[in-house]
Amino acid sequence: MTELRYSEAMAAAMLISSPVTVVTTFDKPTEKTLAMISTVSYAQLEPLALSSGVLKKSRTGRAIIESGVFAVSVVAHEQLSKLESMSLLSAGQDQDKLSAAGFEKAKFAGSGLEYIKDCLAAFSLKLVGQVELENYIALVGVVTEVMHLEDSQKNNLTALIRYNRCYGPIDKGRLKAAIDSYPI
Repeated sequence: MTELRYSEAMAAAMLISSPVTVVTTFDKPTEKTLAMISTVSYAQLEPLALSSGVLKKSRTGRAIIESGVFAVSVVAHEQLSKLESMSLLSAGQDQDKLSAAGFEKAKFAGSGLEYIKDCLAAFSLKLVGQVELENYIALVGVVTEVMHLEDSQKNNLTALIRYNRCYGPIDKGRLKAAIDSYPI
């Protein structure tokens, strides 16, 4: 196996598209929902397990590890302006980022975790594993609850992806440069 230099690894990573998500969890000390923009991939299908990476210094990441639960909302392209608003909010501010960005929230019945109400799909997860990397921690969670829109086409929603450090639908003609507060 050949190891890649950072520039080669970044170039390779930029070729991979991922669904854009908002990851939320409950912060026990402040009794507030913490939220961050991320991407996810599935780690296994049965039972369905999803993985996401968090910076080691991430407050949301630490809260996920401490609580053992998190939620993932799959964002639609039509929500891009709200996502961009959320990305501009300071990580240090103690505010409700979902509401400040204009997202309508809902809660899972079982876990009580908040998710974006009008997203394409939302998953409540129980943390089952983590892998520490140099700057990140890869988190793996098993899905415990699912909420989704019955017909995304009826609601004129298109999946938002992250591709080559840009946000957009699968249609490459509508890709828009990403506003990054940190690299995903």
